Amino acid sequence: MGITGGLNPEEYDRNYSDRELVRRIVRYFRPHIGKVLLVAAMVSLISILATATPIIISRGIDSLEANPQLQLLLTLAAVVTVMGALSWGFNFVSLWFSARAVGEVVLALREDAFRAVMRRDLSFFDPVRLGPHRQPGDV
Repeated sequence: MGITGGLNPEEYDRNYSDRELVRRIVRYFRPHIGKVLLVAAMVSLISILATATPIIISRGIDSLEANPQLQLLLTLAAVVTVMGALSWGFNFVSLWFSARAVGEVVLALREDAFRAVMRRDLSFFDPVRLGPHRQPGDV
């Protein structure tokens, strides 16, 4: 049945294409392009670190097997720790700025929806009671 199952379309409902919907949402995100690009960069860096970490650990273990030294083990541990901390930091920045951008976009959408509702005549909200043949005092 889906999410909208059982809901009948209203006479004033409009249908939009995916292209139109994407164009409209992009308009809301345009003022936040810097935040969006920063989030994209952070996600890319997180992906690079997540890919590089097991490779570095694997090569480090191979090096330790060939030449077991405490200095090499400590260096490997330090590199993996720094990579984990960087990944955490990049994730924090990504979540922080994406939450800010999405929150501001949602606020803009809510404000636009409120303005659109306030521009409507009251008869829009009660078409049965205040139709073209009835007066506001009719029961």
